[in-house]
Amino acid sequence: MFGITDIDAMSEKLFLSFSTYINDQIGIHMPGTKRFMLQSRLQRRVRELSLNSYEEYYEYLTTQGGEDETRHFINLVTTNKTDFFREKRHFDFLEQVMLPAVSQGNRRPFRIWSAACSSGEEPYTMAMVLDRYKTANGGPDYQVYASDISTAVLSKAEKGIYRAEIVTPVPDDLKSKYFLAGSSEKEFYYRVKDVLRSKVQFSRQNLMDNRYSMPEGLDAIFCRNVLIYFEKAVKIEIITKLIEHLRPGGVLFLGHTETIFGMNLPLRSLAPAVYEKV
Repeated sequence: MFGITDIDAMSEKLFLSFSTYINDQIGIHMPGTKRFMLQSRLQRRVRELSLNSYEEYYEYLTTQGGEDETRHFINLVTTNKTDFFREKRHFDFLEQVMLPAVSQGNRRPFRIWSAACSSGEEPYTMAMVLDRYKTANGGPDYQVYASDISTAVLSKAEKGIYRAEIVTPVPDDLKSKYFLAGSSEKEFYYRVKDVLRSKVQFSRQNLMDNRYSMPEGLDAIFCRNVLIYFEKAVKIEIITKLIEHLRPGGVLFLGHTETIFGMNLPLRSLAPAVYEKV
């Protein structure tokens, strides 16, 4: 097994070049403290391409690799942390406040977008909550849209297969209703049932794009724990574009560590990290 010393360490100058490239491609500012993290994540890719240094990889990435290598690079450098029912109060607000309000006399489908869906736990949680409400209250049908910049996590999300410990936060009644248990020689796992998977539509979306491919007039958008990686001006641009896809009165959910304070956006606070389009 090769060690990290087999490839010369990444220089500060080269890190700055990679950092600029990352910022240009996906708008994320990568501080100097992340140099060794970036080096570690790129190490295997440098060897896979039979290159001798990070300098050679940067040259390949920016001149020869094209769009395919750019996507591969993005898959390597983006962090994807998520859980089922993460920040549960948002799902409680969705089920106990939003759905009763929009369901009164309304038979159109409820449409919601998970704008940084990672490996799928968030949109599948949405679908479980929406389906439970529909079943219990005769509520409207629903459609969940889910997107991420990483094709690697999207591929995993579409499969809907998770190790048993990943599914631990899902209540037992929902687990038995919406998951199929299985096992391999190495581990126990759960797979999201087709009845739920069919309600979630996955696609690749870069939040830095000028326009988003999602429908407009959505009832709600979750964009949680991703804006922390962007500088304020970029955050405002992204949130402004997200708002364009909400119907009047639609709701934007951000991460609990994120805020729109001082951004002068057409939103009003409904609950912690929950905002209504006005």
